[in-house]
Amino acid sequence: MAIYLGSTKIKELYLGGTKIKEAYLGSTLVYRASAYAPDEVVFESSTAGTYTLDLLETGRYEVTVVAGGGGAKNVRETPSYSKGSGASGSCFKGEIQITKGSLSIVVGAGGTKSSSRPIGNMVGGVSSIGDLVSCPSQKAYGTQSTWFAYQNNGAPTVTATVYSTSINSAGNNGSIKMNSLVAHTGGKSVYDGTATGYGAGGSVGAQSSNTPNPFEDGVVGYVKIVYKSN
Repeated sequence: MAIYLGSTKIKELYLGGTKIKEAYLGSTLVYRASAYAPDEVVFESSTAGTYTLDLLETGRYEVTVVAGGGGAKNVRETPSYSKGSGASGSCFKGEIQITKGSLSIVVGAGGTKSSSRPIGNMVGGVSSIGDLVSCPSQKAYGTQSTWFAYQNNGAPTVTATVYSTSINSAGNNGSIKMNSLVAHTGGKSVYDGTATGYGAGGSVGAQSSNTPNPFEDGVVGYVKIVYKSN
């Protein structure tokens, strides 16, 4: 609810020095103050971990959720070698309904590069906002003798009421190759389309001899929540 002076929306009402939270015309609610200003960032992080947000207002929020990218693999196995670049994490960006209260938020870590056959921690971490939005990272792929972790693991899962969507996409695949000297770029970030953006997959560099290729961890994910309206 809002009150207007002409065409200008009144954001705050006071009675003397006291801020009014709600105003009624008879029994009809005509004004309710918001805990946040429109377009206020209430949460943002690109540091992997689990967070708790005490959300003060039920309303529409623009959320950006990006899973961590997968790490690259480069294994020297005489007389051959195998390498694979990581897939990027999935991404959702859009306006959703969120109810006020305690909210658990996870920013997925980038997968760890590997120089051994077991997958280990190569798969990037899932990023999520409560049970409202969950973005998966890549999945393990390979054969019994040669393992890679490079494929995307599907599109985000969104259970919240969605008002609009600008990104809702699985990650971009990396690549795999046996006995190749060329570089393999990781899956590009779905968020910004670059090889180094949030959730991008780790890359494997070119090799000019039998020396090991340079190879990278996946890029950490990202979560941002912006208040839009009540």
